[in-house]
Amino acid sequence: MIKNFKPFRIIISVVILFTISIYAEPLIRVGLYENSPKIFTDEKDKPAGFFIDIIDAIAREENWRLDYVSGTWQECIENLEKGELDLLPDVAFSAEREKIFDFNRETVLINWAQLYLTEASTIATLFDLEAKQVAVLRGDYSYTEFRRDLADFKIQCDFIECDSFREIFQLLANGAADAGLISRLYGIRFEKDYPVIKSPIVCCPADLRFAAPKGQSGQYLQAIDRHIIALKNDPRSYYYVALDKRLGIVVETERGPDWYWIGGMIGLGLVACVIIIILVKIIHTNLEIVRVNYRDLYENAPVAYFSIGRDGRIQHCNRAAAKLIGFGSPGMLKGLPIIDFYANTGFGKERAKQNFQRFLKGEAIVDELQMQRKDGTIFWVKEIVNAVRDKHGWIGESRLTVIDISEQKYAESALIASEERFRLAFDNIPDVVVIYDKELRIQYINAATTRITGRLPADFIGKRDDEVWPPEVYDSYLPSLKKAFETGTLQTVQIELSLAEGGVCNLRITCIPVLDNDGAVREVLGITHDFTGQKQAEEAIHLKAQNLAIILEVSKTLVSSLDLKTVLQATTDGLVELTGLDSAAIYLYEKEFLYLRATTPPLPSGFPDNYRRVILKDHPHIQKTMASGKPIIVPDIKNTNLTPEEAQIAAVRDLRSIIYLPIKLHEKVSGTIIVASCHEPRPIKTEVINLCITLANLAAIAIEKGQYYQQIKQYTTKLEELVSRRTVQIEKEKIALEQANQKLQELDQLKSIFLASMSHELRTPLNSIIGFTGIMLMELSGKLNDEQKKQMKMVKSSSAHLLSLINDILDISKIEAGKTEIEVETFSLSQTITDVTDGIWNAAIEKNLTLQIRPVPDILITTDKRRFKQILVNLLSNAVKYTDAGTIKVSVSLYRKTLAVSVKDSGIGINSNDLSRLFQPFQQIDASLTKSQEGTGLGLYLCEKIAALLGGRIRVKSKSGQGSTFTVTIPKQLKSSKT
Repeated sequence: MIKNFKPFRIIISVVILFTISIYAEPLIRVGLYENSPKIFTDEKDKPAGFFIDIIDAIAREENWRLDYVSGTWQECIENLEKGELDLLPDVAFSAEREKIFDFNRETVLINWAQLYLTEASTIATLFDLEAKQVAVLRGDYSYTEFRRDLADFKIQCDFIECDSFREIFQLLANGAADAGLISRLYGIRFEKDYPVIKSPIVCCPADLRFAAPKGQSGQYLQAIDRHIIALKNDPRSYYYVALDKRLGIVVETERGPDWYWIGGMIGLGLVACVIIIILVKIIHTNLEIVRVNYRDLYENAPVAYFSIGRDGRIQHCNRAAAKLIGFGSPGMLKGLPIIDFYANTGFGKERAKQNFQRFLKGEAIVDELQMQRKDGTIFWVKEIVNAVRDKHGWIGESRLTVIDISEQKYAESALIASEERFRLAFDNIPDVVVIYDKELRIQYINAATTRITGRLPADFIGKRDDEVWPPEVYDSYLPSLKKAFETGTLQTVQIELSLAEGGVCNLRITCIPVLDNDGAVREVLGITHDFTGQKQAEEAIHLKAQNLAIILEVSKTLVSSLDLKTVLQATTDGLVELTGLDSAAIYLYEKEFLYLRATTPPLPSGFPDNYRRVILKDHPHIQKTMASGKPIIVPDIKNTNLTPEEAQIAAVRDLRSIIYLPIKLHEKVSGTIIVASCHEPRPIKTEVINLCITLANLAAIAIEKGQYYQQIKQYTTKLEELVSRRTVQIEKEKIALEQANQKLQELDQLKSIFLASMSHELRTPLNSIIGFTGIMLMELSGKLNDEQKKQMKMVKSSSAHLLSLINDILDISKIEAGKTEIEVETFSLSQTITDVTDGIWNAAIEKNLTLQIRPVPDILITTDKRRFKQILVNLLSNAVKYTDAGTIKVSVSLYRKTLAVSVKDSGIGINSNDLSRLFQPFQQIDASLTKSQEGTGLGLYLCEKIAALLGGRIRVKSKSGQGSTFTVTIPKQLKSSKT
């Protein structure tokens, strides 16, 4: 009976034990995708393939339970990264993937990719792929490396991403793709099923292993390494059986049900001898075929293979190995020490010796080193070293796989250098630089952020701007940031922020889109520039230019006018315009009384008449100012003790903030200037006070000059009266008149000294304005828009004109003060005339004038060259200025020891009645000219003074409407220096 049949009892016992053991074995989730013959699902929907054979065998040895999870390659690699798989077979090892996954250390299989084509294709090289459709496996290592290789050669093609190699073959068969990148082993197995051809293009050698989630399945990978090493060292192991079987050489037969097997066991005994004889013959034949095919695969592989003995010498290698290090055939390398082909660098011989010692200990090695070709060329390689053991576990040789990665290394070095330059450049600029991804999160921020905010860049990485910046900043430029992503165009926005401590901050934010290879926006570079200082500098320069113009205009009135009332009124008007305050008044001190002499604006109708003349002691602020000779500031009279008289004047004028300025000359204070704000107090800056002092000093000189002039008028009137009545006192009056004239001359000389001093004081800030304006126009301090450039050019032009005027005033002042020095030198007359006319040529061309220069004798003259040129430049400039059409002629004549230079124009000419005023300072003949032509009337006056210093003079011939001729005559040789 069956129940007494011992084999069935044994089977039942085994089933029970197996069932119990299942629950004790660990369950390992293994990824399964279609990549025959390495890994696939067979016709019975069961896992199959070389890697499946290996992991199944290891699982039996380790008592693992395997749960295969099917999916596409992309799904499997994503599930592995998420930890939803414990192992994924047939994964190409790379440094990038090692950052994401753990790998077993021993190489399971070496494979590479083959490019397949349609039958009608003419593609023969990589460059033929330009603008072609190439089908690839999504997420495949070979796809990544192949795409990188094409980018290195600047080859542009369209990639069609597929979920399996079968789909790639189908696209080629349907003509939907021009080429397809297929695993070599898969191609060998299935290429005959599709109308495709194999191209000569092979690439992307891959080191295939088992992969696991990072830090989760290390014990499984260690067990796999232990088994793989043992299997490789045993030629009869199932590793080689599986390799042969999955290459299509040996066909596996399927075993039937158990009861068939039991019956078959009985029948098997009858035919065992016959089957054994047949199998031995088949195995022998197939093994020979496998050896031939494997040898062909080994010899023709594009990857270099070496077999190295324990003595470190090359036992054999393939053609790719010989070619890699510059030899014609593999036989030439046999017996040579492999160490000789490593470079004498830190990553060369010494590293190779260390790896060789590790190999002798049985370690599997994957490393990057530097080798050296026969011609001395050093290059980078990736080498994989596997020990070969005999049946006793003895390591007899190593199998060395070498892949040339020089281009990859050079690219990595270039990328690292580029990134370092990028980091150094961005970290050392004062602007804030931020890189945003498509989700508007910060991917990079430079070191300027720390200098500005005090926070480290790490505090910003991965965050959105609304998490790190104030809403008024983020909301202002968020639309520009989004638009840069949407349109791929540069966007700029300016923001003005109010600061907590007062004032404002002006920011300019530029959003620069960064495109990928397909022209899509990959990220946006945001640069924030603080141009507050630039704007403030522009405003300060503009304000200084305005103030200097006001001072100059007032100075002209003060210098040119002798009427005391006009001088005083010009002073108060100028102070109000210069300071921006509301009112100004001048009190002059005469015999213990203060007399109100000028106000701006005019006094109100209700101003008490008795305060037009006041007693000094009733006004202690004025008294203190006059006693100390220094200005006094009253920020707000509401907080100041005032006398009843001071309080009444303040109430009538509604004064609040007041500046008291002494009118001081020669350490003598003759009065006070009062400048004030009305209705409300205002802060009074130091710059305003300094400007007021400057104008007060000018006013002091002008007032004294006016007072002297008034005295002279009084003396003159009195003299006329006394002449008619008292001839006896004529002599005394003459003496008084002479004294007054002497005083006037001293005053005039004092004026010249003051002008020279003030010209220096004005020229220094003007030179700064011109210099800084030039720097800003060169955009060294930041980019200027067109309107800013236009305004800055106007500032520079006005400043240059003002500087020229000041220089003229300075020259005249020095001449009148007797401080001018003549520097005598000998020079070429013709060259000097040429230099001067070259400088005026462009101005003449701009007005369509003809400039004619008659031949100049080539002689040497001895005089002050700079002053001589100054006269000629002034005469030629005037000729161009007052000539609208026609010709300007320059001629030179010599008469004995005298040189004459004439400048003749066809301009507006001068009336004979006006010739007498031509060489007077601050005079222009026709008042209408001041509206159409710039000028101060100092040029000809200065030229006449300089000509006199050079021992000569200037003559003029002119008629209205017929032009003018100016002739300067000087000695040919000036023998001595004059001052």
